[in-house]
Amino acid sequence: MGWGLAPRHGQDISPGLFLYTIDNHIINDYDSFMDAIFALKHKEDLEKVVTMGVLLDYTDTVLLPGIERIVGESQKQMTIEMGKSENRMMDYIDRRIEEVHIEIGKSETRVMEHIDRRLTDFSTDLFKRLEQKFQTERQFKDKVVELFKRHNIGTSEDLAFLDGLVKGGW
Repeated sequence: MGWGLAPRHGQDISPGLFLYTIDNHIINDYDSFMDAIFALKHKEDLEKVVTMGVLLDYTDTVLLPGIERIVGESQKQMTIEMGKSENRMMDYIDRRIEEVHIEIGKSETRVMEHIDRRLTDFSTDLFKRLEQKFQTERQFKDKVVELFKRHNIGTSEDLAFLDGLVKGGW
């Protein structure tokens, strides 16, 4: 006898075959098959009179532990997912901070280059002005010494001293 065959009149049948052929209907899906097995195993429990005590006992022994197990598993899964999410967020934040540091470094470099150019331009301009002032003062001193010589102001030693100062860079 195979699973697909119905028992013949007078034959003993196995409990599995009996469950498979309950009420002369073939059970085609696994869930219905398991429901039938459960019904046979718990026939007494299913035929009990339902009282408040039975419901409370069922709640205490079956429902609450089952809910606690489901909640505990869900809580563990949520903790794992939160940890993964936290790690992804921290990685993202670290990458963004690194990008910001790079941009700050680039910005600092641009600012320092700008300052250097401005200081160089300012220094060059300052040295040009100082050179121009020095040349103007030297020309003035040369002219004063020349006028002193032309109009015979001062002694020849004083004029030589002044001429030496002007030519010497003082």
